[in-house]
Amino acid sequence: MCTAARRFLVVLLLFLPACGNGPNDDRPTEILFFAQGPQGTPFELEPNGNAPDCLAFSTSLGPPLVPSAGRGLQSHDAEHLFSNTFLAPYFFIIENEQQPVRGVFRNLSDAAPLNVQRLLFGGDLLTAVEIGPQQCRSITTFSDAAEATAVPPLRRGPEVRVDVCSFDRDTDLPSDFRCTDAPALGGSAPLVDRQAIFFASIGDLAGTNRTQCLLIQGSSRNQCQTPATMFLNDPQDSVSVVITPITNQTSPDRRFHGDLYLDGERVDSDTPSVGGDVVLTRDI
Repeated sequence: MCTAARRFLVVLLLFLPACGNGPNDDRPTEILFFAQGPQGTPFELEPNGNAPDCLAFSTSLGPPLVPSAGRGLQSHDAEHLFSNTFLAPYFFIIENEQQPVRGVFRNLSDAAPLNVQRLLFGGDLLTAVEIGPQQCRSITTFSDAAEATAVPPLRRGPEVRVDVCSFDRDTDLPSDFRCTDAPALGGSAPLVDRQAIFFASIGDLAGTNRTQCLLIQGSSRNQCQTPATMFLNDPQDSVSVVITPITNQTSPDRRFHGDLYLDGERVDSDTPSVGGDVVLTRDI
């Protein structure tokens, strides 16, 4: 349960919009990767650079596909690596990100395609890539030369990661539950993520970024949905997160859970009452 003190800290933060406007704009912005496919399609963020079958769609006038040395989610000032398997659909949201960026996705399915969208703050669809079964692709704004470079980007500060998931309102979550536990439990009911929609704010003492994701689907725009992982790059002094469920006919009341990680260690978690905000805080 969140305390009054934790909420008070969040209210004090200023809401600052993301401002980078394109792949060559190095001002901080919000970048989203949304992986879609048939329900439960397994995939991973390639954990090793220089995988010979990981290819990138060329960003220059060269061949249509070029070899990629990338891994995980990377920019020139941050790197996020993963060891676990994800199930589609899944959202990755990176706040305060500086471009160029890339996400290196490996489709682990033997039959189903995986579609990955890369979006900019405000819902602009920058890239949509279909990844075939057992294929690996870099969704990138790096140049061809940078795609082939294995030098990891500079880490400017601690890695702040937030996992958020949702379940049926009457779900009794196990003790010390984490969002990453659900796929490991075999996806059996009731611990199946219910893809509930939400908006969130995540920030530090310098300011707070607010996201609604604004995913483009046909002619409509939808909010963020669980399961999701958010990052805050280069945080200053502290981090505060508020995740607010959105209830409508397609997303009824759900039970939300959130985990806050600092350099891979869980430092806070929250499972509020049904319909309540997830609130997470930590001094850095």
